[in-house]
Amino acid sequence: MVDSNLIEEIKEIRKKGVSKPSDGFKICEFVKQMAKKSEEIYWELEDACAIAVQLVITDADYEYWLKMEDRWIDCGEGMVNDPSATVSLTSAMWSKIFSSEIDLPDWKLPPYDKFVEVYMSDNLVVDGDMQQALAYVDLQPFFAFLVSKSLDDFFKD
Repeated sequence: MVDSNLIEEIKEIRKKGVSKPSDGFKICEFVKQMAKKSEEIYWELEDACAIAVQLVITDADYEYWLKMEDRWIDCGEGMVNDPSATVSLTSAMWSKIFSSEIDLPDWKLPPYDKFVEVYMSDNLVVDGDMQQALAYVDLQPFFAFLVSKSLDDFFKD
């Protein structure tokens, strides 16, 4: 079962767009809960690469993490043990990379260019496996696609 308060928060995020790091965590949590409820999303995650990424928002005292493997996803606020990559950045730089409309027509277009731009400007630090950090970035449009599809299919206003 997907938490009804989370559904309402996701609907609000969908209306206004992703704008802050806690929105990113809420989207991860929504996908996690939906994967348990929806067989379709469960199978969409079948070929997902195994990742364990920690995000640290340096100016907001906020952290969240995501772990994912074949058809399994977990996330949480705070710190996780032994992430394969830790991405540290300010909330403004997080927004520059991840803020977007949730209704994306093609989830296969990752925001790599924004990530690389911020990374090259020394406004983002990756400790650990850069491929894991890029895998996390690649997941965001996919998660946005799943949120949009799930809300349209399961939670019509």
